[in-house]
Amino acid sequence: MEFLEAHNISKIYQLDANTTIHAVKEISLKVKTGEFVCIMGPSGSGKSTLLNLLTTIDIPTIGKVCINGININVLSSDKLSTFRNQHLGFIFQNYNLMDEFTIYENLVIPLGMVGLNQRTIKNKIIDITTKLGINEILDKETHECSGGQLQRVAIARALINNPTLIVADEPTGNLDSYTTEGILSIFEQFYQEGNTIIMVSHDCFVASHASRVLYLEDGVITNEILRKNKSKEEMFDEIVEVSSMSYKKNS
Repeated sequence: MEFLEAHNISKIYQLDANTTIHAVKEISLKVKTGEFVCIMGPSGSGKSTLLNLLTTIDIPTIGKVCINGININVLSSDKLSTFRNQHLGFIFQNYNLMDEFTIYENLVIPLGMVGLNQRTIKNKIIDITTKLGINEILDKETHECSGGQLQRVAIARALINNPTLIVADEPTGNLDSYTTEGILSIFEQFYQEGNTIIMVSHDCFVASHASRVLYLEDGVITNEILRKNKSKEEMFDEIVEVSSMSYKKNS
């Protein structure tokens, strides 16, 4: 079942009368429920732009995006905000947490937006932070926590409303290898439970955990790598080969 469909989407920036940039060029794709899709490509290839277009952060200049059968490009700002709160969970490299709040208070924010009572909020926070191993830092402020802990808080915030789609932009970019492994295990568990992830990463090891990799160059999908029955090692080797070919072609 298709969870997300992009129909011939492009993003065009008109910098001045003589300069036009086509960041994404006429891309069509489908993402099924329960897929873990990673978008890769060299710097400037349009991967973050594509992620933004697919996940309500930006609107295509041409084309449309449908999530759960809903054309998200025609929703009013209020309806789009409600849609995000109900269906999407966002994880970014810089965590996007409120520094002046405790970890508990940071996690209250998305729950308060959907009108839950205090007991339900507390129970949901305890449940998700226990699963992620961060229940002991709820009273700490962000500056008292490690990078790995903060990324787990960001993941907890993204998952706490039970979204149908997780959106992750370089979620392990600031983390060491041990913490990265832990975060990827959480992602794998999430999509194996039937949920959907769309992630941007430059890291071949991180991408090797996905069920499908889309490789972009100059705003166009040039390669698609499917896991099927491949091991992570085989997936990694194929991603490295595609990345190396792209580097040689463009160097």
